[in-house]
Amino acid sequence: MTCHDSIGIMMCARINGHYRDMLREKAILCLQPYFDAVDKLLWPRFQYVLALNTESVRQTDPQKLARVDTRPHFIVRR
Repeated sequence: MTCHDSIGIMMCARINGHYRDMLREKAILCLQPYFDAVDKLLWPRFQYVLALNTESVRQTDPQKLARVDTRPHFIVRR
C-alpha cells in the first residue's frame, strides 16, 4: 500500500469497523477473518502516515513559511 492520505485510510478503517460490527450483530461471522486482515493492513499504514505527517510538522521552520495574509479573501475585496 503506497497511500499517504491519512484521512482516507482512517475512513476506510472506520467503514471496515462499521461493517464488521454490523455483521457481528447479525451473527454472520464467516467474514471476520477478512475484516481482521483488512485491519492488519490499514492500522499500521495509518500509524506510519501519521508519524510522517507529525515529523514533517516538527521539521518545518516557521521562518521559512510565507507571510500570512490576514486581509479578507481577494474576491471579497473586489
